[in-house]
Amino acid sequence: MAFVWLVSYPKSGNTWLRVLLSNYRRETLGSANLSEPLVGTQSHLSRHGFDEIMGFPSSDLSAEELAHYRNQYNALFIQKYPDTSFTKVHETYDGQYDVPTVFPSDDRCKVIYLARNPLDIAPSFSHHENCSIDEMVKHMADEKAMLRHGETSFSEHIGSWGRHVHGWTEQDALPVLTIRYEDMLTDPLDAFSRILDFSELSLDRSKLEKAIKASRFDALQAQERETGFVERPLVSTHFFRNGRSGTWEDILSDQQRDQILSDHGSTMQLFGYA
Repeated sequence: MAFVWLVSYPKSGNTWLRVLLSNYRRETLGSANLSEPLVGTQSHLSRHGFDEIMGFPSSDLSAEELAHYRNQYNALFIQKYPDTSFTKVHETYDGQYDVPTVFPSDDRCKVIYLARNPLDIAPSFSHHENCSIDEMVKHMADEKAMLRHGETSFSEHIGSWGRHVHGWTEQDALPVLTIRYEDMLTDPLDAFSRILDFSELSLDRSKLEKAIKASRFDALQAQERETGFVERPLVSTHFFRNGRSGTWEDILSDQQRDQILSDHGSTMQLFGYA
């Protein structure tokens, strides 16, 4: 049974993948309830969970000390889930400090890395964080960038988009399946079939087709309007915006586009984004 880290830079399709996995693994067909936790919650970031398992309070540790202990904690955290399990991650692989990664090597562990065009990430992430696109373009190039989750959870060091991509896709301690968000949109059946196979889950094509249909963005938008979404940040009016690729062409200024290409162009070329 595999333990799978579902890894992505923010706003790259991680939540959509978790919705689909939740729909696929439901005993009854239909959409997962967005007012309830999806498959792959970030429970490994819980300070309470750390304190309970490690036996001492995380609040007593400096950020650098915590980075050391989180590797040990995650190794113990993984053992809590003997069946096939998923956990969402936005953090960089190599971390913020000159210490070993917080993601331990384990025979059960695998990584699904979701990549998305940073030109599309910028407007989506700026909406999510309720900031300007110019601010987000700078944020995406900041090697010290953090994603903060409040006092009860650990913050995640996400760094720059390019560092995030290279760190996860080029490490060799954990097996990695890299999936482009754009391929999930154009051929979801193929992309999700590969994800299920990599995750050591049996493939039921008919069930997967129904799960994909239940995970359409228009269906998710309608459900969010009706019942809300438990993971929507308070600063955002809604979580599921449009889910399309290429919308940056109607949103970004020439200067914003050129800055993203300057910051990340070489990495974008590797994925066909430039």
